[in-house]
Amino acid sequence: MEYIIWVIIGYFSGSILFGYLVPKMLVGIDVRKVSDDGNPGAFNAIQHAGKAIGYLVVLLDVLKGAIPIYLASKVLDTNNLLFALVIVAPVIGHGFSCFSKFKGGKCLATACGIMVGLLPRLIPILTVCLVYIILSKLIVVTPHFCRIIITFSCAIVTAFVFERTLSIKLGIALVSSVVIKKHVRKMDDLKLRVTYPYLK
Repeated sequence: MEYIIWVIIGYFSGSILFGYLVPKMLVGIDVRKVSDDGNPGAFNAIQHAGKAIGYLVVLLDVLKGAIPIYLASKVLDTNNLLFALVIVAPVIGHGFSCFSKFKGGKCLATACGIMVGLLPRLIPILTVCLVYIILSKLIVVTPHFCRIIITFSCAIVTAFVFERTLSIKLGIALVSSVVIKKHVRKMDDLKLRVTYPYLK
């Protein structure tokens, strides 16, 4: 029963769409209406409401993933397989918010927050940060959604290779799968490009 309660807490935490609420409350902008993709996420908040508001959204989206996972890890047995459901709950909330007709954002900041909440386990968050930086700066992969798909696919692989606890492996795999699902587009529109700016 405790695990179900924390799943519900995590889901409702994730369901608070700060990317919609903060720009709407502070500057009266509904990012879902002014953006091309209608996504109530941090990127659109930065683009349409300014960097200050956008970065506040990023922080809040990270925290709404990190805090429930961190607190749950202090009171639950993280070795129990049900803890994997606790891990994935905030990102499901963000991607399929009950406050927005089960629509939501693309889960990137919230997923990173969940991995922060799993600290001192370093592999998940280090994998995401390092792979994303490499694919953004050294071996530049475009379009952006391909970069995200590759990054979180690597997170799944490294979790299963390096993480010892099965529930954590499954949780990271579930979180990464939700992020990948939210970033997948029609494959016939896919034109993957790779450039090497430092080799020019």
